[in-house]
Amino acid sequence: MSNKPSIEIKKLRILATEVFKTLNDLNPSFMKEVFTQNSIRDDTRLKLLVKTQRTKRYGTDSLRSLGPKIWNNLPTEIRGAENLSTFKRLINTWSGPECACRVCSVST
Repeated sequence: MSNKPSIEIKKLRILATEVFKTLNDLNPSFMKEVFTQNSIRDDTRLKLLVKTQRTKRYGTDSLRSLGPKIWNNLPTEIRGAENLSTFKRLINTWSGPECACRVCSVST
């Protein structure tokens, strides 16, 4: 096995980068409509709201739902990166979200 990340981790890193670019006005303005920032003034201020979805295909697997989930699971130091180059350097050290499935929770 190589030390390279899986295709899924690469995909999640790209998604997180797009969310970062959107929140920092580096993407087209229409992308701002996709994400809603949390308005609570506490340590979760860098988090996004995850909207409830009815379907998997057009709901939970969509950018509007998956983007905030991935963003909120990032460590605070990655979410708080000052610029895109710093964010990219930090996101490449991220090994992905912890698995919450029943099998993984029993084995730990």
